[in-house]
Amino acid sequence: MLFRSTDFPPDAPIEELARKLVTGLYDLVARDKELLQQLVVARIQQDPTFDSLINDISSRISAGLRNVQDAGTRMAATRGIKGLDPPATIRAIAAMIFGAVLLDDWIDSAGTRRPGRERFIRELTALTTHGFGHRHDL
Repeated sequence: MLFRSTDFPPDAPIEELARKLVTGLYDLVARDKELLQQLVVARIQQDPTFDSLINDISSRISAGLRNVQDAGTRMAATRGIKGLDPPATIRAIAAMIFGAVLLDDWIDSAGTRRPGRERFIRELTALTTHGFGHRHDL
């Protein structure tokens, strides 16, 4: 399984939890980048040949992200955090990672050096940590 809810204890430091989420999802998408890109194309073209594979991979990723979402809900309750929306938060983080990895060549500015794995993970961890850790509605 991509993530188990026990991977995200509610009393762990937020930055540690964010890094674990970002690293795990980034590594998965980067490792299986070509396969995921091909499955996206197959889904868009509505090619039934790949339906079972698409459904299998989608359900595994969804189950792992659901565990993270549930852990986020427990964390918010344990810490008394108000205003956190774990389903929207997890979707936003996952979308950033999927988009950044799968569409890397679209996002890369001509003449600039692409951020490496560690740099990307460090930046997205900081964005995740401070993006919901320092909101006014929390």
